[in-house]
Amino acid sequence: MAVMMTEREAVLSGALPKGWHAYMNITLDYIGEMLGSEGVEQYLTEFANEYYALEMANITVSGLLGMQRFIEDLYRVEGCAECVNTVLKQEGLIVEVSRCPALYEITTAGYKPSRWFVMTTSVVYGRLAQMAGLHFSLLRYDEETGAAAFSFAKGGSI
Repeated sequence: MAVMMTEREAVLSGALPKGWHAYMNITLDYIGEMLGSEGVEQYLTEFANEYYALEMANITVSGLLGMQRFIEDLYRVEGCAECVNTVLKQEGLIVEVSRCPALYEITTAGYKPSRWFVMTTSVVYGRLAQMAGLHFSLLRYDEETGAAAFSFAKGGSI
């Protein structure tokens, strides 16, 4: 089978295609049912490694300030800049999310969020933190809305 390869610019150049989050949700359900949480974690880790590689190279150089800009840009591109609040302190970055735009898209399309969807926050941001030399802590997560609180720190937790 032929595989088509494409080059891409930075991820945050525009919004994801309509339905992308619903397909991710279906993918998580499939992998979770077939391989369990370990399979979902492996998939999301590989996703983060590949999808965010360009951004992480920049964040590795700019540290917590780069992570703050990345997260704010991500929510802006998702059309939900008002959904995220970040506080940068000397010891780390604290992020408060009032609702997840991906979960909003999934539920308004009539889909039920995957029980593994929380891992798109915990595993992906955890991997991004690791790639940037930071520590990630998921402090709170609401499975219905995706409202969350999490932090990134230079060492240990905030």
